[in-house]
Amino acid sequence: SARTIEENYISSLQQRAQQMMDELDEAVERAYHVNLYASCDDRIKKSIWSYLEANQTDQQEEELEKLAQLLYEYKAQSHAVSSVYLLIPEAQLVVTSEEYPVYRKEISENKIEEVEKKMNEDASPMLIEDLIYENEMLFSCIETVKDEEGSVLGYVFSNIRESKLYYDYIAGWDENEIKDSVILDSQRRMIAGSQINRMGKLYQEKQYEKWIGGKKTEGSDRENIYIYCESTFAQIGLFTVVDKATVLSDLLWIRW
Repeated sequence: SARTIEENYISSLQQRAQQMMDELDEAVERAYHVNLYASCDDRIKKSIWSYLEANQTDQQEEELEKLAQLLYEYKAQSHAVSSVYLLIPEAQLVVTSEEYPVYRKEISENKIEEVEKKMNEDASPMLIEDLIYENEMLFSCIETVKDEEGSVLGYVFSNIRESKLYYDYIAGWDENEIKDSVILDSQRRMIAGSQINRMGKLYQEKQYEKWIGGKKTEGSDRENIYIYCESTFAQIGLFTVVDKATVLSDLLWIRW
């Protein structure tokens, strides 16, 4: 009876995990396409040029307001997107889709170089340090904005915050029998989880290592049930640890 209950529970949990990751994959793909269209928008390119060529502060402010409004339009195209940023390396400036701050100046060269390095090393979407808020991470799709000659004007970011990922996916999944549940990127860094402030950190639970890998992994030991399910587009995985005793508690009560 215990084996039957466990097998049925694993099958049901795996189906729910797959459904959740399919929904998350669709959301990330929508964020990716929003970003792709924004990077090709001639209005954005024109406003970047106008800002860089403007001599007066009033003219620069006007162009920044235009850019912020355009970014807001793209953010509104997908509920999956928490914010849209535009980094202009030449001006060391980030414009946002947010009401506040509309922009932030004096972005350090180190942070700009980190973005460019990430663009060369990692496939989008990726984990990256927030350019606006200190000590925060974002799960972002990033695209290069280029002029007609192929020169880089800037980088557009479609961002998804950890809180949104948690409440949209993990929170409804966090039931009494679940000990831990995390969404991991391909490097096993945590994107979201049942414990806050874990974004960007490596998932270093040694006892769980053999259960994380492949497109789908499922199984159990004497104490826990394990489920791992990986998405196709974003290549991120949901890993969940379930307390076996809680799953079998009704059966143990009947036996008692």
